[in-house]
Amino acid sequence: MQTRQDIRRTIPKRTPARILQCACTAGVVLLLLCGICAAPVAAADVPLTPLPDVKHVTLALQNGGTKYLKFDGGGLNSLHITTSTAEPYGQVTMTETTTGTFYASDTGSRGFDDDIVLMVAVKNRADGTLPDDLRITVGAGGYQWEPMPELNQPPGMGDITYVAESAAVTLTAGDFTYGPQSWKPAGDNDPFNYPIYYGQNVAAGEDFSLLFVDLHAGTIGLNSGLSGLIDAGMVRIDTSVEGCDTLVSFSVYGWCKQSNQGEGISWTNRLSGAGSSGYAVAGSGGGGGGDAPAGSGSTGGGNSGDSSDAVPASSYIPPSAPADWDSSFGALNVTSSPGGAAIFIDEVAVGGTTNMTIETLPSGLYIVRVEREGYETPDDAVVTIRDNATKSLHFTLIPKEGVIYVYSDPTGAEVWVDGVKTPVRTNGVVHIPCGNHTVRMNYGEFLAVERNVTVSDAEPATVFVSFTEGGTSLTWMQGTHLPTKHRLPRHLLSPGLPPGLPGRSRAATGAMLPFLAECGHGCSDSSGPMHLRAPRTPPG
Repeated sequence: MQTRQDIRRTIPKRTPARILQCACTAGVVLLLLCGICAAPVAAADVPLTPLPDVKHVTLALQNGGTKYLKFDGGGLNSLHITTSTAEPYGQVTMTETTTGTFYASDTGSRGFDDDIVLMVAVKNRADGTLPDDLRITVGAGGYQWEPMPELNQPPGMGDITYVAESAAVTLTAGDFTYGPQSWKPAGDNDPFNYPIYYGQNVAAGEDFSLLFVDLHAGTIGLNSGLSGLIDAGMVRIDTSVEGCDTLVSFSVYGWCKQSNQGEGISWTNRLSGAGSSGYAVAGSGGGGGGDAPAGSGSTGGGNSGDSSDAVPASSYIPPSAPADWDSSFGALNVTSSPGGAAIFIDEVAVGGTTNMTIETLPSGLYIVRVEREGYETPDDAVVTIRDNATKSLHFTLIPKEGVIYVYSDPTGAEVWVDGVKTPVRTNGVVHIPCGNHTVRMNYGEFLAVERNVTVSDAEPATVFVSFTEGGTSLTWMQGTHLPTKHRLPRHLLSPGLPPGLPGRSRAATGAMLPFLAECGHGCSDSSGPMHLRAPRTPPG
C-alpha cells in the first residue's frame, strides 16, 4: 500500500498558454497560397457543455444510452472505490502507474446497486486543451441481473450471472461530453463545490473534462445475504492511461431501480472527509496543482480534515495583518464541526479545544491534529504559519460508526432503528453511528419486539428474536447475562447466529449466557429482564 510519502511530488508551476508563432519562408508562403499547408494539431479542444446541475440530470453515456442522475440526498456512505476485494470500505489512491485495477464496492444497508456508471475526469491543460494523443481504455467485469420488482430487494443467487467483460471502451480526447468544470455531481453534498479528486481545492479553479461510461454490472454488497461471489460481488474496473500530462480521476456512481430514493443514480464514492475513497492517475506533467495535501494518497479508507486550505508554502500568500504585530510570529485559528475537539500541534496537546485561536505561534511549518471522543480522527493537516498572519484550519468530524447484527427465527423480520424503518431485514447488518439506539423488529402478525442497545466502534451490538406460534418472543442482547437456566434452546444455537453468541458446548457447561427476555401475550416492555419461557416447539 502506498504511503503519503510515496505519492508526494513536486508540481511545476503553471506556464502561460502557448503562443503559436510562425516564421514563414518564401517557399512556405507559396505553399500557403496554393492552399496545401496545414499547421499540425498538438492539442484537442475541450467540451463546452458543463453539467447543468448537481442532480436531476439525464446523463449521456459514452458507450450508448442515458442514465438519470437523481441524487436527492445523502448517497456518500455506501459506495466505495477499493484496490483490494478484502477492503470493501476502500481507500484513496493517487498513482503515477498508468495501468491498474480497482473495484466498486457496496457496504450500504440495501446491499446492492443494479448498475455502476464510471465517471472519467481529465484535467484540462493550462491553455484549456486536452492532449491530442490522450488514450484511456476501460474494461469492467461483474454480476448482471434483472432489477428486482420489490423495494430494496437484492437479487438471489439464481438471479445473477457473472460477466467477465461487461464493458470495454477506448476513450480519446474527442469523446469527452461535459465541461469545463471543477466539481463532481453529488446532489446536495456541497453543490457545485464537491471535489473531483481527493484533496482538490475546488476554489482554485482547476478545469476538467468529464464523461460517463455504463459498466453494465452491479455491486452485490455485505448486506445482500449472498456469499462466495467472484471479487466479493464487486465490479472490477481495469484502466490504462496513455498520453496524459495532467491528471485523470475516476469516480463510480450507483444506479438502482427499486430503492427508497427512487429509480436513478443516487450514490457515489466520497471524496472529502472521513471514509473517502478514489482512484486517480497523475500524468507526467503533474496533476493536482500542488503537493498532495494532508490525508491524500493511499489512505486505507482513512479520514481527512477539510484541509484544502493547507496548501504548500510555495503557493500560500498570507493575508494582511495589523502593522503592530511581531514580525516573527503568526496565529493559527483551528475550528471543527462539531466543536470541542482537542488540538495537537506537532504531537503536543495545546491544552485547548476547538474552536480557538492559538496566538503568537512562531513562523514555520506545523502538523496539526484534532481528536474528539466518539468521532473518527481526521488525518493530520500540514500548515505554514507566516509572519504577521492568521492561518485558519477547519476539520469536519465524522461520528464513529458501529454495527448492529440483527437476527431472527424465522428470518425476514422488518428492522426499525430509533423509530425509522431500515431497508435491512433479518438476518442482516445495520450500520449506524455509535451511541444508544432503540431496535424494533416486526414479523407478520407477531407482536413487535423492541430493545435498547449501545453501539460502539470496538464491539458490535447484536439482537436476536425468535417469533413463536404462541406469540412469545425471545431476544438476545450482547453484554447482558443471566443464570444458565435461562439459556437459549438448543435449536437456536447454530453456526448462523451472530458473532459472539455462545455455542452448544458452552451452554452444556453451564456458563453464563446472554439475556433472554420474554415479551408476549399483549405486553410490551424493554426496560429489563422478565420471567423467561422457551417456545414449546422449535420453529419449523
